[in-house]
Amino acid sequence: MFSQRLDLLMELTGTSASVLGKACALDSSHVSRLRRGSRPLPKNPSFLSAMSAFFARRIRADYQKKSLCELMRLDAWPAEEALAAKTIGMWLQGEEMSSQVEPLLRSFIRAAGTSVKKEEAPQPRRETEAPRACYYGPEGKRTAVAQLFSKILQEATPQTVLLFSDEEMGWLYEDPNFAALWARECVRVLSAGNRVRIIHAIHRGIHEMLEGVTKWVPLYMTGRVEPYYYPRLRDGVFQRTLFVAPKTAAVVSGSVDRKTGGMLHAFYDDPAAIGALVLEYENLLALCRPLMQIFSRERAAEFWDTYISFLCAKGDMICLGSLPTLATMPEAVAASLQARAPQSRILETRNRLAGTLFEFLKTGRYTELLAGPPPDDADVPLPFADLLGAPGLRYTREEYQAHRAHLESLKKQYKNYRLRAADNVPDNLTLCGKDSRGILMCKNDTPSVVFGFDEPNMTSAFWEYLCRRAEGHS
Repeated sequence: MFSQRLDLLMELTGTSASVLGKACALDSSHVSRLRRGSRPLPKNPSFLSAMSAFFARRIRADYQKKSLCELMRLDAWPAEEALAAKTIGMWLQGEEMSSQVEPLLRSFIRAAGTSVKKEEAPQPRRETEAPRACYYGPEGKRTAVAQLFSKILQEATPQTVLLFSDEEMGWLYEDPNFAALWARECVRVLSAGNRVRIIHAIHRGIHEMLEGVTKWVPLYMTGRVEPYYYPRLRDGVFQRTLFVAPKTAAVVSGSVDRKTGGMLHAFYDDPAAIGALVLEYENLLALCRPLMQIFSRERAAEFWDTYISFLCAKGDMICLGSLPTLATMPEAVAASLQARAPQSRILETRNRLAGTLFEFLKTGRYTELLAGPPPDDADVPLPFADLLGAPGLRYTREEYQAHRAHLESLKKQYKNYRLRAADNVPDNLTLCGKDSRGILMCKNDTPSVVFGFDEPNMTSAFWEYLCRRAEGHS
């Protein structure tokens, strides 16, 4: 929560409301209200950069750095004051991160099951003009990118398109017609058999990052997009765009301090130049981490291994869902379901999960936030049925009632198991989180899709959301 984090920083640095107010051009009473939580952090707080810079200057002692590294899950405190200020600013906004989670969840649920069909042959498009070497400003960038898409779609064989940009994104979204063209052309590129590797820029701030990921969810669902991120903070002075189709062409640009007016955008189709830009991209990629893993039926075994590893990890766990999880299913119900789907792995997987859960409950807290039971005559699907090798399998009424009843016995048997009612849970959603580990965002009906990620800022945003749901602040 912002107020709690602000209070901690003020305590850790021995800062009074009047001193902080002068540093941030705020009245001391305003600072006090922010500290108490009686005044929320505005959506776009103009004072936050000055506040973060102030605290960065005050964090000098080793004990201060060690405390904040533990709280923020940093390997080491940033040596440069500007990077320390950015780190503090992102951490202070943690409370507001959770407000960005629901749009992403809605996009995930709406887009789940998205697929693209491979076209029988590429559909060449007639260009209105031959690509030039140089384009300028946002309008020029739109033209260059449109030319790049056009040339990719004329290729006879697919390729992996390489995307990275940490420049200001107005060129893409300020023109609705071009934004719609971008969306259509991305789908066409994927439907022609191509793949996309994208490095997301996380330094923009958590709000922009979550908004960007939300826009990419439908494309992630195709299984043909590989998302990455650069895990270190950067100074933010220089920005770069690198869009490369290795067999075709590339668009490259740079800018300073997010100022893109009149900036040069170069279009290359020379193979030697493209090869050099592919190498540049690969050098950057070597410094990056996967933003998320995407699991579908083809990666079912890998998903269950990941889920068990996730469950084993230290740290309290919260699961929000419309239906109870497989780990809490009684063995008799799993055996009954297995008997009706003998080719499946229901019983085997349930036993692995349940054994891991019961071991975890010896030391860790497991909170299940569960939607109310459906009507007695409802036809209840088995969550993750296709990832268990039993697509379309459903509970009988007796099986489902036995599963729900078993949850009450778990509450009595394990002091670390908590069961709470949750409202407004999408019918096909399971969301599991551990603050120290990451998030699993699951569409649990058929076809099942799971996004797994551990990027610290996204994890914090979702963890804040789950904690607020657990506290009843949905």
